[in-house]
This record gives sequence, C-alpha cells and structure tokens, in this order.
Amino acid sequence: MGISLARFDANSNHGEFQFQGNQNSMAGLSGGSARTFWSFAADERLKAAVACQGFTTVHRYESTIPSTCDVHLFYNYYQQPYGELYGVGAPRALRVVQATEDTLYNNPQPVADWMTALYRVLGTPDNFSYVTFPGRHGYTPKVIQAEHQWLAQWLKPETPKLPGVSEQQRRQFEANQNFLGDRNNLQCFTGSRTEGWKLEGKPVKAKSLQIQFTPKTPTYEINTRDEFNKLKTSLSAALREEVLPTAFDSPKVQLQLGGTKTAEGLQQEDGTLIIDSTLRHNSTLINAKSPSSRMIVLLTEDTIEESTAAARTLAASGFNVFILETSRLTDRHLRRHAALVGHTSTSLQVNDALAAYQALSRQRKAQAKTIYLMGKGNHAVPAIYAAAVEPGIAGVILGECPNRHDGETALLGVLRFGDVPIFAGLLFPRPCVLTGEQGKGFEWTANLYKTLGSEASFHQVEANVESVIAKLP
Repeated sequence: MGISLARFDANSNHGEFQFQGNQNSMAGLSGGSARTFWSFAADERLKAAVACQGFTTVHRYESTIPSTCDVHLFYNYYQQPYGELYGVGAPRALRVVQATEDTLYNNPQPVADWMTALYRVLGTPDNFSYVTFPGRHGYTPKVIQAEHQWLAQWLKPETPKLPGVSEQQRRQFEANQNFLGDRNNLQCFTGSRTEGWKLEGKPVKAKSLQIQFTPKTPTYEINTRDEFNKLKTSLSAALREEVLPTAFDSPKVQLQLGGTKTAEGLQQEDGTLIIDSTLRHNSTLINAKSPSSRMIVLLTEDTIEESTAAARTLAASGFNVFILETSRLTDRHLRRHAALVGHTSTSLQVNDALAAYQALSRQRKAQAKTIYLMGKGNHAVPAIYAAAVEPGIAGVILGECPNRHDGETALLGVLRFGDVPIFAGLLFPRPCVLTGEQGKGFEWTANLYKTLGSEASFHQVEANVESVIAKLP
C-alpha cells in the first residue's frame, strides 16, 4: 500500500506533508488508493488527487476483498453505486490509474465510464482522467510518472519537466513485480518493507487498534423520567439514522407453516419465514400445552432440532414458542460483502426478529397478542435492539447476554452512542429478564429500572428461571 499527502513547492519540485493554500493533493496505490478516494471526497482542501490501482465495481469486491487487506472495507449504509461514491469529490481534479493485468482490481471500466459521464455533465470533462498501463499491481515507473504529471498539472503555475525514474527504482520494481502479482502474499502487517517487499512484523492486534483509535463509549446518568425520555429520543434517532436504518423499513414478510404434528403432547408446525421474497429462514411453532395468547420468539443459531427441547419447556410453562433460525454470516466472503451494504450478522438478526414479530402479530393474532423475544449468548443482543426498535414487543428474555459489543455482536457505529446495557435500558418499563452469567454493565440497566420505579420489571436470575418467565404478563 502506498499513500502520500503533499503540498507541492513550485520552486524546489518537492512536496511537504502539510496543508497550505490551494496546493494540497493526495495520491495512493492499492489501499492508499481507497484512502485517497475517501479523503478527496471528504476534504475540499484537496485540489487534486490520483488514485492508483484500487478502483473497481461493487460486485467485484465480493471476490477481491478476502484476498487482500481490508483497506477497502467501508460501511456503505445506503447501498449507493460506487460511481456515485467516487464522484462525491467532483468536479475537483481526479485521475485514476489502473494496470491492465491487475488481478486484485480487474473490473474498473464501468465505474470509469460513469465518472467520465459525471464530469462531462458537470461541465468539467478535463478534470477527470482515466489512464491504464500494461502490467500488474504495483508502483511502476509509468504509474509514478502519471501521478506526478497530474499533480504538477493542477498544483503548479507551469508544468515542469517530469521527474525521472532512477535506475535504483527500476531495479526495485523489477524485483518486486513477481511478489506483487501474487495475490496470496498480500496481507496486513505492521513493520517495514525490505528489499523484495517481504513484510516484517506481527499482525496488527485489534485490541491495540481499539485503544489507539476508538473514542470512549458514552454512558449516561438518568435520575428522572424526563431525562430518560430525552435519552430515549436521542438514542432512537441514532438507531434509525445511523446504526440500524434498515430495521425501520417495512419488508414484505410471509410466514408459511404447515405439516402439524404432535410430539410429547405438544402440537408443532414446521415452516419458513420469508423476508422480501428472498431471505428464507427455517422456523417452527410449538403451541402451548393449554391455549395461550402469549408467545416467545426464540432466536437461535442452532438448528430447529437442537432448539426444540428448550422450546418445549417454555411451551409447558404456558407460552406458544416460535423458533427462528437466524441469519448467519459464517463465511468471511459473506461477512465482508454484508459490511459493504451496512450489515453485520447482528443487524441482520435484528431484522429477522422484527420480521418474525410482524408476521406473527398479523397471521397468528390469537396466539401472539403478547410477544416476547428470547436469545442466548450473542443472540441475546439482537433481541434487545429489535425490542428497542419495536415498542409492540412485550419484553425480552436474555440468557448469558454480553454486556459489551465485540466482533461477534458488532453493529456499525453503535459505540458512538452507547453499549449493550444502555440500549437495553430503552426497553423500560417493559419486562427484561436476564439469566445465567451477566456482566457488570447491566448494573446500569438495573439501576435505571429501580430509579424510574419499575424495579419489579427487571429480573436478574440464576435459579428458578422457568417460574420467573411463567409469571410474565
């Protein structure tokens, strides 16, 4: 990855790493190309930019990202086409440089065509340049010259003589090109690059990066209903606008149940929950032993068969139980592809829970007048957020719920507003039952319920869990 930010000095032909006047520019290759795009789009002080070999269409990212660093993995909440995203910096001067045999970014032409048309519509066709050279992924002498030429054209009063490429640079590139062409050797490491582009150092640890670059997650002191209502309004807006925008959509949901059978004295209907005609989730409805209007939606990462025993115990306690196999991004390709459109496993599971609530409350009204969400471990987290989004959900039952977000329960941007216990507080005054091992963070949630006068609705239990659940309204 290469990246540079420079102010060109017209007299000395050298760059300095600082902002000054209208002489600022940015250029980069590979991962540096991605950072160049986003920086150029975000900061109008950058008059010109050159993005080298990091430019492709969105459908190519599904296959290219897993073989390289995650430098191009940004969070595209609203699913804009890449042409529109790359074009945010228009009409300022942008050059894109590509290699014809680049195996990492090998489908740039559709976006280049879109960008060319965009700059033409804006009346500045000369401000966009798309250049290709024979070769593979790497800073070749021709790429370097194309980069310098563009920056010199836009940042200097006169176009100077192009800088030469030293013999040492040529030898270095020739030694490197075989390595750079092997996509399996491109990994993210700290340390320096020595001759031959061998990477030294240990992989970057997420914990150290979190300490360096993650701001503190806010917490809040709530003493009155008025303070709580203001916090709820603020956090609900954050969920809607930034963290879980798709959770507030109204997808087309269909619940198909059939094939009724009886097992251990309980009726069971197997079926499928279909979301927007494309996402299909295995599901099963187990009817309560006696007719009931209370229902628990059990979110599970296990199979229906593996979850049936726990569901039957709940059914014996007087609940109808709907078991839902939730979305799972177990493959790294899927995880990274989902992130490109603003999703994580947890955000998809929030949508699954909301779809189940919508389908059951519409199609099984008699059995689902009161609907609770239930999840264990990481699946307790989407239950919290789904209930925070949907006020019609009666409450939550959370087994061994994490008290902080990590890589397994990530929601994009959520820690800028609060952690799991804070958002669990948005359920007040609805019942919230925590079972099994719990983190200290939920002391904040317990104190909120107590302070606001609904201590009886917040349960932290390790024994006699079934009896507590059975008494839920």
